[in-house]
Amino acid sequence: MLSFWSGYLEVRQEQTEENKSQQIIREQPTRPVDEVPLTGEESDSAQDDHHEEDSGQVDLEGHQAQWIKSVYICAWISALVLLINIALISAAGGMAGGAYGTTQMIYEGSCTLTKRWDVALHLLINVLSTAILSASNFCMQALVAPSREEVDRYHGRRKWLDIGVPSLRNLGVAGRYRISLWAILLVTATPFHLLYNSAIFSTVSKNGFAVLLAPSNLEPSAFSSLTTTGLENCFGGIVGYSWNDFLSFLANDTYTRHARQECIDISNEKSPSTIRTMVIFTNYLNTSQGGNRAIFQTNSDVVTSNLLRSEGIDPNLLYGSRMSQTTWAFNIKNEVTYDIGNFSYLDCYDRISDSDACEAGYQLNYWLADTQPQSLEAVESYIRSDIHADITAHVLDETCLFDSYYWESGIDMGDCLVIPRKGQCQLFYNPPISITVIITAAIKVAAMFLAAKLDRRRSKPLLTVGDAVASFLTHPDPTTRGACWMAKSDVDRTWQTLGATSPDYGGDARGIYLKPGRLSRRRHWWQAASSLRWVVTFLLSGMCLGVGGYLLGQAGSVVGVNDMSVKHWWQLGFGTKTGSAVINALGWPILAYVIVANTPQFIITISYYFYNNVLSSMLAAAEYSSYGASRKPLRVTWPSPDSLQRSTYWLSVPYRYSIPLLALYAVLHWTISQSLFYVQIVPRDKFSQPIDGQVLKGLGYSPIAIFASLLVGGVLICTLIGMAAFRHFRCSVPLAGSCSAAISASCHPGDDVDLQTVALGDVTWGETVSLPAWMGNDTAHGHCSFTSGDVSKPSLDKRALTDEKGGFDITSYATLGAFRLLNGVYT
Repeated sequence: MLSFWSGYLEVRQEQTEENKSQQIIREQPTRPVDEVPLTGEESDSAQDDHHEEDSGQVDLEGHQAQWIKSVYICAWISALVLLINIALISAAGGMAGGAYGTTQMIYEGSCTLTKRWDVALHLLINVLSTAILSASNFCMQALVAPSREEVDRYHGRRKWLDIGVPSLRNLGVAGRYRISLWAILLVTATPFHLLYNSAIFSTVSKNGFAVLLAPSNLEPSAFSSLTTTGLENCFGGIVGYSWNDFLSFLANDTYTRHARQECIDISNEKSPSTIRTMVIFTNYLNTSQGGNRAIFQTNSDVVTSNLLRSEGIDPNLLYGSRMSQTTWAFNIKNEVTYDIGNFSYLDCYDRISDSDACEAGYQLNYWLADTQPQSLEAVESYIRSDIHADITAHVLDETCLFDSYYWESGIDMGDCLVIPRKGQCQLFYNPPISITVIITAAIKVAAMFLAAKLDRRRSKPLLTVGDAVASFLTHPDPTTRGACWMAKSDVDRTWQTLGATSPDYGGDARGIYLKPGRLSRRRHWWQAASSLRWVVTFLLSGMCLGVGGYLLGQAGSVVGVNDMSVKHWWQLGFGTKTGSAVINALGWPILAYVIVANTPQFIITISYYFYNNVLSSMLAAAEYSSYGASRKPLRVTWPSPDSLQRSTYWLSVPYRYSIPLLALYAVLHWTISQSLFYVQIVPRDKFSQPIDGQVLKGLGYSPIAIFASLLVGGVLICTLIGMAAFRHFRCSVPLAGSCSAAISASCHPGDDVDLQTVALGDVTWGETVSLPAWMGNDTAHGHCSFTSGDVSKPSLDKRALTDEKGGFDITSYATLGAFRLLNGVYT
């Protein structure tokens, strides 16, 4: 943070001194156009003088440090992201109420609310990561963007550099500290790809539930009439909540009714259950038997010992049992007391010597064991009507049959009634991952501020093609004279084969002749980027789409049960964690799951790098060629004061492209985070208690999220292909792309313009009316260039004159070497 405030104060100081330095800069001498070294020894001397002169300019412009402000802005954006992360992690730490290993729980409750927070936080994570990675990419490009002096040195060796695009080629001109900072920014991007989306994750519960039996003729409103002491005492221990709560749910219509097959399907669902209780109606029971005989527990409670399958209801193996067992006792002649477990006729006779009374006791004991009466009134009624002896009965004990051995078979299954439960979900954050992201972001921010601070004395880099055009117009490059027709492909085929300029410069032409070149016709946008970039972009994009399509097919067939409709996938949920859509048989540590789940994020980011590179090349070339169709000011990174120059787009990409592109890639990263993710599912019994040793950790996937990712990715690829294949450049300006040499070749204006001001006003490209001084009086050939002067539309059919040797001898151009092209017209 110290670097943040020091950078801020330094920029504020620079702003106060800006006006003073601008006047000094405008008074600096301009390098003559024809200042070209003649011999190797003179070349080194002139080169040194040239750089000494430029270094004075660099000092003044470095003092003003206009371009450093952009790096500071990126650093401030990244610092803001860092502060937001610190605030979020601090808030999460304060909310943490429990833990699973290295994870901390920050919320437990409604699954709907948990899902909303999970989606919102992941969306925020991807917005923050897009912001900090975009800022980092700008700084990386700025670090390796060449200055004019570095371009001149490379051109002197017949090599070229990239302008306006991310480039590994440019690492060759960056110093050790710039390369080190570039590498730090590159490496610190990795945790954002592989870890950030797993800093927050949610768990869901797979709940078991009790299954009860009730008479088929019983209406929900009539359940209360069956209340018994046994139900009041034992219902909660068997079902998980009290009998009175059960009656309240029914009275408040907190239930749904389902047909028989639906009940079977529900009990076998693999997704986390939101069922509290299922009541199956059967003809086996009737209300006349009383409460304890009318409401049965079953052997078919749905359990979740294995999350990938529920042990649901089998209607052919449905057994039931009373919830409680009443132990009856009776007293004979007020002399002896027995219960149905210890009565004996012989013992009774030995104690009271009354055979009739003992015979009556035997009859009552048999009846109690056989009928299991539900009330004392029923017992007393039986005694009065069937037993004519001095016997009284009472309840000795009420035993809950939690582990019943009295299962009754032959029970049929009808419709069912389902009482729902509120989902029990948890939201967690991972402190190690969160701390890693914060440390990484802090290193990235420090590297950005350090890049701005250490690069203060460096010449302004040529960040965009507009910057390069302005520089080459003001100080034309002698190494590309006479090659105004030269495109990037010509540079690779011919210009680089000439060798370094220093030994080749001289008064004699070495007997080599130059044939002036011929302008090509308008080209398609796809020709702006190299074949290698297109191949890599399509390979990465095709791989992403292919793998995504395969996973969608696999996920859809497993989760959708052969229902591959988007409607069904949507019903399953966007990014929803389910027991079925989990790859869990891996036994990996959490970090391994996290890395695998976020690997697609890393691949997408790499593909974005090449996608953006290709798009930037096409759009920069389109902007470049538009100057051949109309006259307008240059678009540069830092417009000169009192000029018509316009501020450039962010890294040469117009906002109508860059903003939707960043938004789409942020959405793509988010949909991917919902497609494959780390998941933790907690199995719970019917009492809502976690089952020890059964927590599922694995990779979850969502078919609808995979489909959405494929849709967004397909839109991006189709848009790029459509732009590349069906759009042409507006004029026949040579296709320079990002090649510094080709750009330089198109920036040799005629002698009718003031080089000091040529780049400050409206500029166009075309065949110049006035020729450069180094062409002499050659009127046989035209010359094309960016210029603020008068131009005409170039001719594509004009032919060149040749001498008897079959070439056009231009001794004054001999420093260019031997371009061997057919049918040329322009020099």
